[in-house]
Amino acid sequence: MRSDMFELLLERPRTYRGCRSRRAPPYPRAKLAPRPIEDSPRGEALGGAYAERALNENLSPLVRWIDRQVGRPWRLVYSELAEKLSPSSAVKKHVRDHVFDYVAVHVFTVEGVLYGHLRRGVGPLGRYRRGYFVCPKSDLLRRTPAPKRRSQDVRALAEGRYVVRRRGIWHYVETAKCGDDRAHLVCAYTGLPLSSQAYRGAVLADRVPWRWEHVATRAFVPRKAVLAALFREAERLEREAGALGR
Repeated sequence: MRSDMFELLLERPRTYRGCRSRRAPPYPRAKLAPRPIEDSPRGEALGGAYAERALNENLSPLVRWIDRQVGRPWRLVYSELAEKLSPSSAVKKHVRDHVFDYVAVHVFTVEGVLYGHLRRGVGPLGRYRRGYFVCPKSDLLRRTPAPKRRSQDVRALAEGRYVVRRRGIWHYVETAKCGDDRAHLVCAYTGLPLSSQAYRGAVLADRVPWRWEHVATRAFVPRKAVLAALFREAERLEREAGALGR
């Protein structure tokens, strides 16, 4: 890593918050003068948040450096990182903290899906964007898999009904709104309580295709004739939706 990496990341001038094309306004001395907190305005104008300058960091060199470290042991990568970016400097520590926005260090596996501690909390890796993670077995830095497209094993029907394929078997599922009291409800499709972490993990991993405020009230494996009729209904609804979108 370059010794001046922190300078590369923080060399951009600040810009208007929320608008890169506008130039940062000058700060009147009257606004910067200290005043009692009781004399401060109680509300903020509609465009007040956009009238201030915001940070404009250039993190691309840091991401490129992390990408070049793929395949190396994480302890060696972190040692080099700690050598160049000492936490004794506030600026260097700030850049050092940005590394963990892209690298998931604490990773575990649930039913073959990699989960990690990300900025938004614990979730499956690669759900929103490409990133990096530390392999829990080899301790090597790896790239996260590319975000997967929506599974084709879900066919939506009318009135909150679905045909879902799980482990090669198609299931017929009926859903309904669950309301505010979710503590005692159990998903008929997964058999998991809605308040459990396992059900939340199933939702994050796209194993539950319906919306969060709905719950599966009935689920079973239909016969072939019934399944064929359900497929015809799904195809008809898809054709109608395609015709409306033209």
